[in-house]
Amino acid sequence: MHIVALQFDKDAGDALAVRLAAVLGRTLLEARSRVSEPAGGPSVLATFGEAGPAEELAEELRSRGFSVLVLPSAAVGTEAQRLVVRSFELGPGSLTVQPRHGRAVEVPWQDVRLLLRGIVRVQHKRTQMVEQRKLSLGRAVLTGGLMVTKTVKSTKHEIRVENEGFLHLYPASGPPLAFRQAELNFAGLGPGLEPSVAANFARLVKVLRQASPRAVYDERLATLPGQARMLGPSLPPERHLDLAVTLLARALLSP
Repeated sequence: MHIVALQFDKDAGDALAVRLAAVLGRTLLEARSRVSEPAGGPSVLATFGEAGPAEELAEELRSRGFSVLVLPSAAVGTEAQRLVVRSFELGPGSLTVQPRHGRAVEVPWQDVRLLLRGIVRVQHKRTQMVEQRKLSLGRAVLTGGLMVTKTVKSTKHEIRVENEGFLHLYPASGPPLAFRQAELNFAGLGPGLEPSVAANFARLVKVLRQASPRAVYDERLATLPGQARMLGPSLPPERHLDLAVTLLARALLSP
């Protein structure tokens, strides 16, 4: 898959939507939906199975004055390319993290370039064996009415969907650090730990922002509508969140 995404400024307005509708041959309403994010682009315009059609559309858009990016699916960042953080230490001049795998990594605060906050929909599945007493006419007849019920065992499957917060920290060099709300040991926050995981995660985000004032901070992926505005109607966030993260990081880290 090859993605064509539009980059546009904050509060681009209807003028951009009118121009976009003319180029794409779509209604003004459809064009508006692609530039509706108040914080600006990127926004996915189209997807193609081959690179050729994607590049043709991109060139047409560029010739009309639009800023676009063509991204092959192979260039989308994945979990395997990030360092998933288990624990952390907040030093006066740097952040030290212990990732899920490998050695500890130290990042000077001045080298933090981007803090990207979002949520991911996570399914929690649980299987439970349930026993119930049910009326059994056959057993009642055989036992002369002494036993009129029997135990019936069944398997009950429950699926619970929750939003879990994440924060990706992009250093000047090396892979991004992924802080997952549900996987973190928050002892590095020191005294005054909050009573809930969500509160501790929010505090960690605040501390990281304060410690790295040079870093860009963005949280438009922290809501499902924000994710949907970026990905468009054909790419559901639950399947294409990595694409949204990659597009946004590229846009915010570009010179």
